[in-house]
Amino acid sequence: MNTKKIFFTLILFLSLTTGTIYSQAKLEKQNTKDAFAEEDEESPAVERFRKRDFELGIRYGLGYHAEDRFESQLKNYKSESSPYIINYTSLSPIRNTSNSEFLARIRLFENGKAGFVYGNTKFNRFHLSEITSLYAPNLYTTTRLNFNLSVEYFFLMYTHEFKFRNFFIEAGMGMGINTVTWKTNGNAISRFEYTPQTGFMVGNGLGYKLEASVNKKITDHFVLQFGGFYNYYTVPSFNGTFNDNSGSFYLRSDGTIAPLSNSEFRDSIVDTNYASRQLDMRAGNIVIFTSILFRFSL
Repeated sequence: MNTKKIFFTLILFLSLTTGTIYSQAKLEKQNTKDAFAEEDEESPAVERFRKRDFELGIRYGLGYHAEDRFESQLKNYKSESSPYIINYTSLSPIRNTSNSEFLARIRLFENGKAGFVYGNTKFNRFHLSEITSLYAPNLYTTTRLNFNLSVEYFFLMYTHEFKFRNFFIEAGMGMGINTVTWKTNGNAISRFEYTPQTGFMVGNGLGYKLEASVNKKITDHFVLQFGGFYNYYTVPSFNGTFNDNSGSFYLRSDGTIAPLSNSEFRDSIVDTNYASRQLDMRAGNIVIFTSILFRFSL
């Protein structure tokens, strides 16, 4: 009798143990299912999500910059603030840009990708010429300034992708930080002297990006991309040096612009009662680009 009880007890114990192990294994299998995979196991996206698609790419484009407030304000450059000084200023247009970018991203959803873009925008070299005269027509001063403006930016991006016939269409947006570098060289010439003009100023701010592209798969790992994007850069102020003195470009209350050292800025307020603030920049450019993407899975 005791033997039978022991036997049935062992059978019951083994049955419960086997059932528990099976339930735990089944639960672990469900828990380890890829969170990005769809419920439909036949979906081609399931295998793709489990492998985690990554993309690395390089991009180059040519762009156009329309006239904006920053360019319009530079046309009001006036080295001397006195209203009694005759002044004429001309500025060459800032229209062409070139862009290069490096991008990296991961597929989050079947049609969604997230990543970052690190890029550089170079504006065409532009020039400012100013003629001033305190004792016209006997004494003139001619100033010629050459400007080089470039932007480095880092944007976080989200891109949505959908298929159209044999192509993939992408549209995305992003935002991040940008750094604008403003280099100046030139000279000021009068009857009695020649003065070199040099400057290096930097400003930081927030930037924004909108883009759209058409993708064509070349091989399993390479994708060719054509498209366009719009970048918008903001800088609240520039700081650096001009003619070896710490300073910035300032906007006076009468709308004129001039590079002033910190001491000149203080003197201009005390002596002339001019209210001034540092020149800001808000500029955008439209770019047509081509890029090559390398796609792999981990």
